[in-house]
Amino acid sequence: EVDFRLPKNTPPERNVILFSAENGGGKTQLMFAFRFALYGLSKEEFRSIQGQSATPYALNQNLYEALKKGSIGTKEEASVELAFSYDTQKYTIRRTHVFRRSVSGVTDPVEKVVLYIQNQDGDTISSEVNPDFVKAKISKIIPEKTLYALLCDGERVRQLSSTGNETN
Repeated sequence: EVDFRLPKNTPPERNVILFSAENGGGKTQLMFAFRFALYGLSKEEFRSIQGQSATPYALNQNLYEALKKGSIGTKEEASVELAFSYDTQKYTIRRTHVFRRSVSGVTDPVEKVVLYIQNQDGDTISSEVNPDFVKAKISKIIPEKTLYALLCDGERVRQLSSTGNETN
């Protein structure tokens, strides 16, 4: 659990949060969790990371190993829950992928998503499970293109940098 609350009356120009940690410290995993919670993974994205342990976008290695070793029909879940405020409402989105072991390996995930919208008092005023509605609602608050722009970790910066391994 990470709390990003800023002190009250923080000026907009100071409304910036930076992450700093050693390599392998979880910075990219945290940003990936945001993206996963808000927008999920396409089947193509899932297939490209399935079972990889060397990439920060990998399906949790323990989950994958449990599925590989489990009997046919074994199910495992991976989920992320993100709570945030926008305007006068509070939002909680929980995205879950359910994986199953089949004869041919790990199946593409079955996705479940739920979005709770609450008023300032914490009373739930609506909950939605329709993925298209959830995506449309979230896109109005945090556009997917903006989220991609924010997910710029050291490796991507290094790839974009003309200075080689140095990152300015």
